[in-house]
Amino acid sequence: MSALDPYQYIIVEQQYSHKFKVKVLRAENVTKGALGDLLDTPDPYVELFIPTAPESRKRTRHIDNDINPEWNESFEFILDPNQDNVLELTLMDANYVMDETLGSASYNISKLKVGQTDLVPFLIGKATNVYLELSLEVCSAMDLRFSLALCDKEKLYRQRRRERVMLGIKKLLDMEKPRFLPSAPHEVQRTVDLEVCKDV
Repeated sequence: MSALDPYQYIIVEQQYSHKFKVKVLRAENVTKGALGDLLDTPDPYVELFIPTAPESRKRTRHIDNDINPEWNESFEFILDPNQDNVLELTLMDANYVMDETLGSASYNISKLKVGQTDLVPFLIGKATNVYLELSLEVCSAMDLRFSLALCDKEKLYRQRRRERVMLGIKKLLDMEKPRFLPSAPHEVQRTVDLEVCKDV
């Protein structure tokens, strides 16, 4: 087995990312169906989900008893442009016991060009529309990591930490002075024989 640390030989490459901005504006004609609407007026909120994003789930606040809610809430996702990024939108109804799903829709983010802002209506069921404002830009922060490779500062930190830990272990075991530790089977037997001779 090789004793090489693979992290010592991997160079971190800076990779740009995309900032995807979503503003959940409003919904129109939110319905729970004919029977559901007779029993209760919905308390709607919107859930956003992008499986490929680091912080993949966001949600708006719920608005009580409103079939035409206005949220005007903004969210941001950091995306890897090399992934197939899809926004999944779910319209929910807040309830005391368990929230109810009213419907869902999806949007392929690759349709959006960098620097472009679009107002996109999502049809939920047959009658409900949810309006989102979507925009995409290049993320200026270069500290986002898409790999496990270590940079030079992290390698140096690991090396120093390893040295401090080894010094702490030696102090704990009172091993600051060099001692002979057997490493091969015949050395172990020799050590046992010496201990037996001392006892005799």
